[in-house]
Amino acid sequence: MSLEPLELLPFEKWCELQTMFKADWPRGISGYTVLETQRVLIEKGCDYGFKVYCPFGDLRNGMVAVNVKDTFHELIVLCPQDDTEKLEDALRRTKIVNLHDYDVIPFAPHHVRQCIQRVLEEHVKLKLISSDAFIYDKPATFTGTEVPEGISFGILTSEHVDLVDSKWPYRYNSSRWYFQLMINVKFGYGLFEGGKLIAWVLLNESGALLNLYTLESHRKKGYAELIVKLRLPVESSLIMSQEPLELLPFEKWSELQSLFKADWPRGVSGYTVLETQRVLIEKGFDYGFKVYCPFGDVRNGMVAVNVKETLYEIIIQCPQDDTEKLEDALRRTKIVNWQKYVICPFAPYHVIHCIQEALGESVKLETLPADTFIYDTPITLTGTELPEGISFGFLTAEHLDLVDSTWPYSYKSSRWYFQLLINLKSGYGLFEGDKLIAWVLINESGVLLHLYTVESHRKKGYAELILKLLINMKSGYGLIEGNKLIIWVLINEAGVLLPLYTVESYRKKGYAELILKLVSNILVKVRKPVIAYCVKDPMQHLPLEKWNELQNAFKADWPRGINGYAALEIQRQWAEKGIDYDLKVYCPFGDVWNGMVAVNIKDSFYEIIIQCPKDDTEKLAEALKKTEIIDWNRQIVVPYAPRNVIECLRNTVRDLDVDLSVHRFLECFILEDATFEDVILPQGITFGPVTLEHLDLVNSTWPNRYATSSWHFRLLINTNSGFGLYLNNALISWVFIKETGPLQHLYTVEEHRKKGYGELLLKLASKIWLKEGKPVFAFCFKDNVSACKVYRKVGFLPGEQIAWCYLNKKEQDSLQRLPIEKWSELQAAFKADWPRGISGFAALEVQKRWAEQGFDYDFRVYCPFGDVLNGMVAVNEKGTFYEIIIQCPNDDTTKLEEALKTTKVIDWEREVIVPYAPQNVVNCLRNIAQEIGVEEAEHDPLETFILEEATFEDVSLPPNITFGPITLEHLVLVDSTWPHRYANSSWYFKLLIDTNSGYGLFHKNELITWVFIKETGALQHLFTVEEHRKKGYAEILLKLASKIWLKQGKPVFAFCYKHNVNACKVYRKLGFVQTEPIAWCHLNKK
Repeated sequence: MSLEPLELLPFEKWCELQTMFKADWPRGISGYTVLETQRVLIEKGCDYGFKVYCPFGDLRNGMVAVNVKDTFHELIVLCPQDDTEKLEDALRRTKIVNLHDYDVIPFAPHHVRQCIQRVLEEHVKLKLISSDAFIYDKPATFTGTEVPEGISFGILTSEHVDLVDSKWPYRYNSSRWYFQLMINVKFGYGLFEGGKLIAWVLLNESGALLNLYTLESHRKKGYAELIVKLRLPVESSLIMSQEPLELLPFEKWSELQSLFKADWPRGVSGYTVLETQRVLIEKGFDYGFKVYCPFGDVRNGMVAVNVKETLYEIIIQCPQDDTEKLEDALRRTKIVNWQKYVICPFAPYHVIHCIQEALGESVKLETLPADTFIYDTPITLTGTELPEGISFGFLTAEHLDLVDSTWPYSYKSSRWYFQLLINLKSGYGLFEGDKLIAWVLINESGVLLHLYTVESHRKKGYAELILKLLINMKSGYGLIEGNKLIIWVLINEAGVLLPLYTVESYRKKGYAELILKLVSNILVKVRKPVIAYCVKDPMQHLPLEKWNELQNAFKADWPRGINGYAALEIQRQWAEKGIDYDLKVYCPFGDVWNGMVAVNIKDSFYEIIIQCPKDDTEKLAEALKKTEIIDWNRQIVVPYAPRNVIECLRNTVRDLDVDLSVHRFLECFILEDATFEDVILPQGITFGPVTLEHLDLVNSTWPNRYATSSWHFRLLINTNSGFGLYLNNALISWVFIKETGPLQHLYTVEEHRKKGYGELLLKLASKIWLKEGKPVFAFCFKDNVSACKVYRKVGFLPGEQIAWCYLNKKEQDSLQRLPIEKWSELQAAFKADWPRGISGFAALEVQKRWAEQGFDYDFRVYCPFGDVLNGMVAVNEKGTFYEIIIQCPNDDTTKLEEALKTTKVIDWEREVIVPYAPQNVVNCLRNIAQEIGVEEAEHDPLETFILEEATFEDVSLPPNITFGPITLEHLVLVDSTWPHRYANSSWYFKLLIDTNSGYGLFHKNELITWVFIKETGALQHLFTVEEHRKKGYAEILLKLASKIWLKQGKPVFAFCYKHNVNACKVYRKLGFVQTEPIAWCHLNKK
């Protein structure tokens, strides 16, 4: 039997272990001070069972100390050397401690963390709270320690225990007992005003400074610094947790740029961001771009904060592969607010991984892959001759509205943003006469932005031309036809090309290509690298040389994977013979385990082979929804789809707006091995390949024959993919392996049937194909009893059922579904129509957040004719409740009216409620009411009140009143007091409570006042129970709840009838701004 590996270290030998930790200074400070402080405690008579063990009795192997205080279990693991092999072995084998039983393993250095994680393996994920260690161990005396008049410094006593404990952010069940112990042994110090404790700090049992705190009423007076200065000369101490991101002064940006230069080309984004910002600042355009380095070290990378109104952008770059320090800083920083909608642009893969590790599951990370294109060669691009009538130049203020209106990502302050870029000469265009036809800009991060050609001038090379001109010049450029800008491209402050834009009327004319060439020539001449990012299609092309990786995945999924494996194998063999069948193979997000999407286009034939080697098809479905490689407008055939793929398609087609038709399932038969005895041919029968002289016979007898199918069999014959039996040189029976693997067109001419020729042919052909490494398998309908019988007799084994699927584009309804990933475009349109657009914006924002939390409310959003500028029609159907939310971000509702009159999405036979309709929507409904056969019930308008900013001072709660979220125990009360209560309205409030959409005030734990944000964004059911009214509780609640909701990025607004004078008065008093009135419209069939 093995001995216990952890040996108790006697108290008198602690000094020897301390010597080891001293030799490992400064890393060893935690071990040293833990032992030193415990020694002092024991000498003062406070021995509370602190046990110290050494692995195998050797001090060099480190320390495992057990610190149990009531319900709190702490295990201190430290090691004075890099080699933790013995420590790891001891932790695995020991019976004294079980790592799973301990709440905390404090101040563990990196090598110990790795050791512990190896012991725990993958069963337990360590939750890390990283800290910096600050050591004061010099015999120096601080200056500035004069205590202000009326303030005294002294030791804490028992009367201060409750106050100290109540203010500790990590308070637990027995923490009061813990602070009592520290105070009893004179480990607590404070500043006093009169007899009142106003600031304090303690030394914990491990020697670290703990709970440095100043009362709120006495902050910002330097008391924290003073008490630390007064305390530190008493004993050396350890102070934890400082802000890890340190501001990098402007004059030191060049040091960071040098590191990014050394990390070229990966470092191009970091380099150009700083370079472009430097140029902006030197030009006097400093708009608050802040650059931080983790722990003040440029080698740890850059975290740059770029906040412009509602845009919250954090640029994270690192010039080395090791991102440990960057990860630590991102996890601990208070500078970045991860609760906001944060955009981290052009992050390389090692940074993406770092962000994921730092934030874990606390933040949902969505990635949009993009390729980086760099042009930094000092040459002049050719092909920059401007067409006759076209000129090139800077954008000016007169082009601002056109540029902003055509940007697909327009938001509330985007016009201001483009104004800034144009003022900086960062916008360029092509002009036809005076008309701008193409343009591009360069954003503040150096990236080309909004490369655009007006539609009438597309496919003329203007995009390329403007880029060439821009590269030859500097920032943002366009092509001008006459004086009209027809295409443009810009380079942002980081030197990166922004999306190219061409005026619609000039598209498809090649202008985009032209402008890119022009811009690139300009930039390279001034030694600026030209960078562009291009969003990757989720379907990543898999080159032939990597097909074996995909085949291995299908092999692991045998027998289901045979279809994908065989298609690749046949095509690979054909390619080796020089036959290019042009089968394009893609993998979702470049991962073979996400499956295969192979495009097989032959004239009017459009076949997409979809296979997946695992049951989880989530990534495959996501890629199918987002890809632009597949043309969903065509009639698509998906052959031999297994059930996992069919289920994936069923879950996908709704978002693609296509109809799925699944034909009858077929049985799959697989021949793994040809173990036939020698096959004897009947007299007069010969066996051999099918040749071209038999093409017409083969094609004419195929039941699936189509106009050009003879081409198909010609290909199979030329690739030696068919064999037959011959009687006197006449072909009487044949079979093929088709281009994607399965057997095809097994056929015997009628006068030679029922003689066993089909079985005989299968045996002979299968032996050859298996010898060549081709899988042999076939599909057959279950009711084709004869064929199934033949396959089984020959030795074929059953595989997984498959089916042919057919996808056809749905007839377009006038209301087109808008997927959730495009809601931001619609929100941008509502932002531009503020404040009228608040209802549409808020409904989308709340539903988007609910979806992120996993609440499927089935909120369906449509846009008239697919254009967000035509407005929103959202269907909110719950049982008998039928609500249609209609909003429009412009006064012209012509398209909206047309869509509502012709749509089949809305059932006008039902009673329809159209909530919070602004006047333009009310007018729209009146215009179409007669044509759709409905009557509009009378309705009173409501006032709209919007709170843009919570500028309240600190809100004080009355005695015995607390504030908090509403819970399910209050459901009956909330539902019973709602004036609009209906049969199952309790379900509705349960949903709001589950989504944390309600807050209340409580009197001695009893709910007395409450308010909700409803599922579409507005405040709802503000209510105070009768006996607590006229005490100002509603006003207090609105202040407290509004601050939280605004901080979360939720708009805060309410509707109120004009005659409800008291409510309107409360909203105005709190700073709500009254805007456009709205109405609830009730539509009933005539």
